[in-house]
Amino acid sequence: KEQLGTLIITKKGIFDGENQDDIDKANDVEIQLVNLGLLPLITEV
Repeated sequence: KEQLGTLIITKKGIFDGENQDDIDKANDVEIQLVNLGLLPLITEV
């Protein structure tokens, strides 16, 4: 079966793209995934 993607839950409620705390948490997760080699860099896509 082809993997289609992954959903990562980091908070209760809905992500708010205008809430700086939500944005910071999402950025932190993205950085951690890149550091673990689990998320490719944009130059690798």
